[in-house]
Amino acid sequence: MLKAERDYYYPALLVFFHKKLKIKYNSLIQEQWCGYCQPNCPEEIDIPMVINAELMWKLWPKETLLDWYKGKVESAQNCVECGECEEACPYNLPIREMLVAGIDFLKTRMG
Repeated sequence: MLKAERDYYYPALLVFFHKKLKIKYNSLIQEQWCGYCQPNCPEEIDIPMVINAELMWKLWPKETLLDWYKGKVESAQNCVECGECEEACPYNLPIREMLVAGIDFLKTRMG
């Protein structure tokens, strides 16, 4: 690519990638990451990390995620389904269902 071409396309590429990253970032800060459910969990499950596992898998290197999620699946499987997380959720998310979906996703990816 010639310098003139690079100078022409580079700003457009920056804008394009900035928009793409902003979209991904905005999806990360949706209500599923607020953490209101977390302090109410009697099993101390890292709920936001588990319910967002599929999104995390798209954004982070697999090696990093394998380290992060080592004990989280086992911990999440200890859920007693008390519903405290859902009572604390100001967004009325079906957290227990999302937790099961996150566990299932992680089990398929982690082996």
